[in-house]
Parts: sequence; structure tokens; C-alpha cells
Amino acid sequence: MKVLERTGRRPVFPSKPFQTLFSCGCEHTLGSRKLHDPLVWSNFLLFIPSLSFYEKGFLLASGCLLVSGFASFLYHRAIEHDYWLFFDRLAAVTAFLTTFPLVIFSADIFCQAIGAFLIFCALVFKHLQVYNYKVFHSMWHITIAAGQVYLCLLTEEECFITRFHASF
Repeated sequence: MKVLERTGRRPVFPSKPFQTLFSCGCEHTLGSRKLHDPLVWSNFLLFIPSLSFYEKGFLLASGCLLVSGFASFLYHRAIEHDYWLFFDRLAAVTAFLTTFPLVIFSADIFCQAIGAFLIFCALVFKHLQVYNYKVFHSMWHITIAAGQVYLCLLTEEECFITRFHASF
């Protein structure tokens, strides 16, 4: 742990088994954020729509939201280490692409307008994060989770793109 001695920082992942499972193998010693940091805990909000989509039988949408929340948690817990950035973005885009079509195929124009407003709000927070990253990016997470809950509330009909039934 020469890097740790040299920098005085603790490793990103606290335990050896966790390092083995989720580390990129390089000897980076960025810090890690605490769980009570808004950038970290706001990712757990995605578990609410994930569970809701699961209950309605939209397993692909549920799984993608679950993975997206976990990837974002890892990225922000590791203080935006570049290693996790690709997984965070890929999971976020995949989650969006598996849930957004639900509102296109099953909502009326008024509900679509509310969905568009939530997307607009999320993009505003994303744009404003250059002024205060912690506050506005956390608001981005919260707005995305609220939007996903809204999408789940709209999904009553079967959508051929993202609806899969468990066969067990």
C-alpha cells in the first residue's frame, strides 16, 4: 500500500472482498463518500420505482433501474472515479430507454406533458450542476426517481417492448 502511505488517503473500497469484487484492479486511492452524502443516498431512491415496476411485471425496466441505481451509487461513492463513469452512464441510458417507451405507448397527451415537464426539470438540474455539483446533481437524482415513479404509475397496459413475465 505504498500509494496509501504516499497520499495519506484511504482506498476507495473499504474491505478486501469488496475491493476484489468491485475494483478496477488499479491502485487508486481516491476517498469515498459517506452514505449520508446526498450524492450517494439519492441513488437509493431508484429502488422505489424499480420495486414498483417489478410488482407490475415489468422485469426488464425494474432490473435496469436497479442496476442504474447501483452503478450510480458506486460512481458517486468512489467520488466520481472515471472507472465507474462508463457503467453509470450506460446503466442510466439503458434504464431510460426501457422505461420511457412505456409513457409513449400507454399515456394520453396530458400525461405525456407531465412526463416531459419532469424530464425538463431533470435536465435543468443537470445543467445547473456546474454551479453546485452536490446540490444540483442530487436534485437530478431525486427528479429522475420521481419521474420513474410517475412513469410506473402510468403503466397499466401491456407494452411489448419492456414487458416480460417471469415463468417461475
